[in-house]
Formats: sequence, C-alpha cells, structure tokens
Amino acid sequence: MREDKGLDSKLEALLTPAIIALLAIVAVACNGPTPDSYFDAKAKYAASLDRHVGGENPNFRIVAINGPMYPAGQLLFPGSAEPISSACIVPEEQLQPTDWAKLPTLSSENRFVLEAGLPSLVAQAVKQVTDLNASVKAGNEAFVSFTETTQRTLQRDDFEDHLNAKSCIIARLRGDLTVVRGIVDAKEKITSERSFEAGLNAKVFTTDFAKVEIASDRSYAVEDSERTPRFYIVTNLLPPSIPGLSENATSAEIDRKVSNYLRAEAKTPVREAQPSDETIRNMGGKVPQ
Repeated sequence: MREDKGLDSKLEALLTPAIIALLAIVAVACNGPTPDSYFDAKAKYAASLDRHVGGENPNFRIVAINGPMYPAGQLLFPGSAEPISSACIVPEEQLQPTDWAKLPTLSSENRFVLEAGLPSLVAQAVKQVTDLNASVKAGNEAFVSFTETTQRTLQRDDFEDHLNAKSCIIARLRGDLTVVRGIVDAKEKITSERSFEAGLNAKVFTTDFAKVEIASDRSYAVEDSERTPRFYIVTNLLPPSIPGLSENATSAEIDRKVSNYLRAEAKTPVREAQPSDETIRNMGGKVPQ
C-alpha cells in the first residue's frame, strides 16, 4: 500500500504550530508567566508595595529606582524624568528615618531572567567571587527581594513648612508638578531559588559591599551589606494659589506677590494628588494591570 507522504507533510505543517502553542500553554501553567527583566521585576515589586501600604485612595505612589537618583524634594514635570528645580530639595540631615515592617515574601512578581542583564549587585559580586560565576551561568533566572527597609521623609507638618519657603513656592508656580516625597532604603537580595537555603556545606564570602552564599547544589544568594536607596515615594503637587498673580507676571512681580502673600497668610495650603500612570512609567515604574 502506497504511503501518501504529501498528506503526512500537510498534517505535520498543520499540527506543528498547534503543538508548539500547546507546549507554551503547559509551560506557563507549570512555571508561571514568563519572567521579566530585573528592572521590570523590581518595578512590579514597587507596584505590589503600593497595594500593601497605600490603603484606599493614597495621594502617593512607590516607584523603583531604576534610573536617575533624585534627592527628597526634587521637582519634576509629571511624565518627565528631568529635574526642573532644586528649590524644594530637603537637606539630607533633616530627613527622619522610619523602619518598615517586613516586606511581602517572594512571589512570581520577583522573578526575572538573567539573559536580559545581570543586576549591578550580582555583576559586581561575580568579579570578586570566582565561585559565583559558575553558579550564575548554571541558571537562567533569579529572584529579587528586600530586607531591613527604612523610609526617610519629613513629617507632614514639616514637609508643608518646607514647601512654603519662598523659593520653593515660586518654583511650584510652574504648574502641576511631581515631587519626591521621600526615599526608601533597603538591602537588596538576589537569589537563584524562590526559597534559598544555604545549608550546612554552603560557602560564604564577604566583600566590601555584599554577602555571597553558595550552596552545595550551586544555588546562591547575594545580599547588600548595607542599605541603599531602592525606591521613591512620590506625589503630585498642585500649584499654589497666589491672589492677584497674573500668568504674564515678571520675575520681580512674582517675587513681590509671593513675599506679600507670605507676610499676610504665613503659608499656602499644600494640595497633593496621586501621580498618574504616565508619571510612574517615566520614572522607571511598572503600572499594575
């Protein structure tokens, strides 16, 4: 009996895409969604913090530091990553630290692929710990988490007083602006497993910036030795309302009007609003779906 190879090839052509699609569905079901880059995973983590600590209708957002480093009080136009004025920057020594409770445990949102690039913490550790290089190359994904978290901000009343300095009010007259309300410091930890356990035979290395643990099965953990800035707390500021100030006022007129207002009213009300999704994206954040 003659085989119809033409029919076989047609069936193969039809079935192959279906099989590939089925295998992809099975892979997602077994392993979860395809992991993101390190920066995306960190941004998603910040979004999950928003959900955990923001409560109902918060006027702030938490954004992962994935780009420029801004000091507290830095003003930016919403949707832009470019700073526009230093008039409202808070001196470092005035920021008050407040410890956070333990952050959420690892989840699929913390997973990322190494092919997209090594986090700086791991890349630096590989240069100093030779044994780590083989462990990193043996896997294709890792997990990021944060410990010993502390926020540095001004108390609400102090923040309003700071924003009512004349130079800061004048800077805020430019329109709706985004301000870095505070900084969140934490120790970052990168692990090769969702729940890393070093075990009794683990190798432990200490560098000038990190602690490195390598288990007998080549799984590993790299953790900051000290807390560093990892997230921003940002809010939007509505412009102050100064009576009698026209849109075409000169710098001298603005200065005079603001000075007269402060003498009469002591300070302007500070009006805040939650930053938009566009603002979060342009500062390196991930918008929850």
